[in-house]
Amino acid sequence: MRRWVLLSVLFLIVVGTFGYVVYESTRPPAPTSSATAPSCTPLQLSGSASWEGISGGLVGAIQLTNTSPSACTFTPENFSIASNGQTLSINQVASSSGAVLLQPSTSARTQFVWRNWCAPLLTAPAQIGINLPNGETFSVPVLGPSGTPQSNTPQCDNMEASSTLFVSTFSEGGGGVTAYTSQMLGISFEYDSSQASVLEQGNTIYVYPIGAPSTGGDLIEMFSKFPGETLQQSITRQLL
Repeated sequence: MRRWVLLSVLFLIVVGTFGYVVYESTRPPAPTSSATAPSCTPLQLSGSASWEGISGGLVGAIQLTNTSPSACTFTPENFSIASNGQTLSINQVASSSGAVLLQPSTSARTQFVWRNWCAPLLTAPAQIGINLPNGETFSVPVLGPSGTPQSNTPQCDNMEASSTLFVSTFSEGGGGVTAYTSQMLGISFEYDSSQASVLEQGNTIYVYPIGAPSTGGDLIEMFSKFPGETLQQSITRQLL
């Protein structure tokens, strides 16, 4: 029997054909602070976003940092994607909720999935806009691994359906977060590389504490996909 180790691991599994997302976390959400501070303004924040293509969609992350000398409360209201000064027509199917207290030099991070873009391709780099309670919008550039601005879009899955953006809840932190992608299984997830390691063997991905046995002992999470099994079937069998 495997014992669960409560480390900072969040699985983001994208199913291209079936068009849904499953989140599986091995720890409860971090408690929110009862302390209060003025709302963050764009002048207090710096940030960037990244994404990559997985199963026809774009899977990514946004990280923001309080660069001011004072604490502030970051409360995102909704999100948008823009390019060349124009906001794209996207249906935000879920949104981040709750406030995050950011002390000076601390960060907040979230993950997102953008799917089904059937309009013309972008001709300029993309930016993600975060609307704040005071009516201001804080925009972050979408950058590739080498810092190159990104303008790619998801594939068109259904001309009759809306383009959708799913954004998970922001949480404080972000240091040590590393992305892992398995092209064979069609899975992308992020984990705390300061506490955990990843090993992919055949149809199984192991995420385990640093220094522990990789395929036994104290597993954080294991995901497997049997030969001949669809990704939908494997997700249903293990996570739903």
